[in-house]
Amino acid sequence: MADLALKIAVLVAILAALALVVAAGDRRMFVPPPESVAGNFVRQLIAGRYDRARPLLSRHAAVSAELAKLETLAVELERSVGGSATHIEAEPLEMKANIAEAIVTVHGRSQAKTTITFALVREKGLWKIDGWTR
Repeated sequence: MADLALKIAVLVAILAALALVVAAGDRRMFVPPPESVAGNFVRQLIAGRYDRARPLLSRHAAVSAELAKLETLAVELERSVGGSATHIEAEPLEMKANIAEAIVTVHGRSQAKTTITFALVREKGLWKIDGWTR
């Protein structure tokens, strides 16, 4: 009987911890962190999947980022690394309550690399790309 009470107490403690994380505004545990979103955005661009990259944009960024603009960014990234990208690294720079920055480094076959910095915002609990600078 004591064993069952201990298991119930542990389960209640875990559920309380999860509720606390969600109530506090989860920014990394149950949602993809900013650097993951930025890295995925670049991967989708380089793969030519602009329709899959657009949902990663904030409402503000999506208004001005038509498919041609995304294609241009993908072409510029590949050109700056000397052809097709071989490896993509994403790292966090800064994160506050509802804004964050991440940097993505794109490596090419010719040992060339380029970086792009992304500004992200939280919309409906998810990190979305709000802009970028090269």
